[in-house]
Amino acid sequence: MILAKTKPTPSKNNGALICTAGINSNGEWRRLYPIRWDTFFRKNNLVKFRKWDIINVPIIKSDNDSRKSSYKIRSRDEIKLVDRLDNIRGRCGIIKDYLYPSVKTLWNDNVNRSTTILKPKRITKIWFTKSSLDNGIMPRNEAAPSDIPDIRIRWLCNDPNCRTYHNMTLLDWEFTETLRKNINEFGDEEGKARTAETIWSLYSKRDMYFVLGNSWDYYRWPKKWFIIGLIHVPRNCVNTWEW
Repeated sequence: MILAKTKPTPSKNNGALICTAGINSNGEWRRLYPIRWDTFFRKNNLVKFRKWDIINVPIIKSDNDSRKSSYKIRSRDEIKLVDRLDNIRGRCGIIKDYLYPSVKTLWNDNVNRSTTILKPKRITKIWFTKSSLDNGIMPRNEAAPSDIPDIRIRWLCNDPNCRTYHNMTLLDWEFTETLRKNINEFGDEEGKARTAETIWSLYSKRDMYFVLGNSWDYYRWPKKWFIIGLIHVPRNCVNTWEW
């Protein structure tokens, strides 16, 4: 089941790539990377998938990423869309089962855990910085992702033992695409404002959860985490969920 899909990032040899994360049939986290971003182009016949879709695809352990959950697909041609979880109670059950207490706890568990779900107690700021993507490394015959700003979020964990405000980059492709479209239609400043308002509106009306992922070089930067997916459900859905 897919819970996160990141925005395309440039690579030197393989064009623009995305990372997906989700839960397998054994209840284990899996991060699938790399997947070429043109997999999701409408013009081809490959399977497109999004959050809460259930896919079936042969995978193999990543040979250059030591994280426990890191795998790569054998072939994108083998991706099959088998189902989708549209039931809100079912979604809330997944969130509840994989909810983690705090970022502070994650810092001490980088070896065993590279992906998880956290609930922000408070979001205090949404802002935008210059894109961290290096489009200059892309092959000449490859269309590069738009050089759009990074979305940054400052937030506090829903755990009294973690009192540090966290500044993280939101890599969720859905919201990055919203930003791209807003900037193209309304210009830079208004596009950013409209995108921030979309996130603030969801935060004020629904329960918001972050799917967090660390970096491949976690052993060097144990506190380097990203919001790779943003999911939201009706208020108190997770707290009142029962088997």
